[in-house]
Amino acid sequence: TSPAAPPAAAAPTASPPPPANRPLTLDTCLDAFLAPETLAPGDEWRCPGCRASVRATKRLALWRLPPLVVVHLKRFAHSRAWRDKLDVAVEYPLMGLDLRGRLPPAAAAADAAAFGPGEAPGAHLFDLCGVVNHFGGLGGGHYTATAAVPGAGWYEFDDARAARVPPGDAQSRAAYLLFYRRRGGPGGGDAGLPPARGV
Repeated sequence: TSPAAPPAAAAPTASPPPPANRPLTLDTCLDAFLAPETLAPGDEWRCPGCRASVRATKRLALWRLPPLVVVHLKRFAHSRAWRDKLDVAVEYPLMGLDLRGRLPPAAAAADAAAFGPGEAPGAHLFDLCGVVNHFGGLGGGHYTATAAVPGAGWYEFDDARAARVPPGDAQSRAAYLLFYRRRGGPGGGDAGLPPARGV
């Protein structure tokens, strides 16, 4: 965190929606998540030296890429005055999510070095392997899941029902949690995942 000059006007509590001609994408969400943020009044950082409250800037960063990445889309918003379910559609890729470009340069170099000189093309990319959907609102709802079963294709799970579906059904306006698996390298591919069984 670093001190920041007070802004001329209070910063909005949420990012503005994208222009009508631009859909909200997972890349847009990741940009917002990793962007520097000036702490709001009442959330100031307390300097351990002088004990003063400071409107500091904080920033989250990725440092290492694991074999599995879980993305939690913010679907519920609340403030002191209101609460709401966010039903904005978010476009996310089925294949080829590239997170290495979001690492700081030294961390990206270390990630590439972990693969060695024989890195397979695309081994640093992530492919979607599961989605949890939430249907409903704040007072109640229903969860379903869509998952890639290794060697068997995509399936939708809805309570006691399981049915094979085309891969495109994994892209849902109701997506709440996204699960991505790294294609190759340390812990990539199907490493650590149980073998596929009949559904």
